[in-house]
Amino acid sequence: MAKLASRWNPSHRGAAVPRALASTCSSCRACGTAATASRPLRPGVARNGGARSRVVVKSLGWWGLGRTEGGCFGPSVKMFAAKGFLKELQELKEDSERESKASGRSSSSEDKKKKKKQGKKGKAKATTGAKKKKQNGGSDTDQGDGLNYTAPLSVLLYPHPKLRATNLTVTEFDDRLAALSREMFKVMYDTEGIGLAAPQVGVNVRLFVWNPTGEASEKDQETVLVNPRYVSKSKGQTLFEEGCLSFPEILGDVKRPKSVLVEYQDLSGETCRMSFEGLEARIFQHEYDHLEGVLFHDRMHPSVFSDVKDDLLELERKFEEENPGVTYQGI
Repeated sequence: MAKLASRWNPSHRGAAVPRALASTCSSCRACGTAATASRPLRPGVARNGGARSRVVVKSLGWWGLGRTEGGCFGPSVKMFAAKGFLKELQELKEDSERESKASGRSSSSEDKKKKKKQGKKGKAKATTGAKKKKQNGGSDTDQGDGLNYTAPLSVLLYPHPKLRATNLTVTEFDDRLAALSREMFKVMYDTEGIGLAAPQVGVNVRLFVWNPTGEASEKDQETVLVNPRYVSKSKGQTLFEEGCLSFPEILGDVKRPKSVLVEYQDLSGETCRMSFEGLEARIFQHEYDHLEGVLFHDRMHPSVFSDVKDDLLELERKFEEENPGVTYQGI
């Protein structure tokens, strides 16, 4: 802007007449007036409140000097003025091109530096993430929601540490969740169970399945409960002998409420409220305990616990032999 303004004679109205004319015409203000009156600003310049901004010149056509009311310019003067004007326009164009190239190089250089810096930062983050996954034993596809597992699943036996681990709330109700429930039913039927919690197959999420008939053909009896919780429990309790797939051939009496009112989500994420009693109430409470890291021998009366203690110690001994150095919570 400043460079453009210094090239034009401010005495000419609208700065429409080149400075070259100021030294050749004693009445340049008059002819300048006539010139500006007959034509608008020259091509390539925009006016904004008296100020001017240079843009790329698309036309070098000359205007207004060939004919004015006073006829004060002769052919030589007109030719001189025209050449001077064209020269100035050419200089302005060259200046504009140099500035554009310089700006382009600077911008390009800055963009390259920025991209290089972002690339290094992204690589560092990816490396850090990979290291964390490796340290946590996760795979590249691990999304951190606990729904990743390797099929086929199998029942973990006491005292595997995953039976006592914290179980994550399910937040993604997708195909992976449905696939996990199907795998769990398959394991449950193969091991002749009637209920199975996700941590029992090494998947630490708040999910369990059951079928009180224990028959794979009775699909209408299958129930999948996601993120279950108690609403209320009956005051009356009953004593009943229980077993657990994670404790093969170990049975013991456990006292639990007769009925429960619960809420849970189904595989689509819809919230359901149900009341269970009898066998289904007991299955719910047994499997819910698994989600809390509570095992059925934890609820046994001391006299009942003493009857199964040796069997529990034998399971611990076998686990230590098969998994040397792995820590667990024993009795």
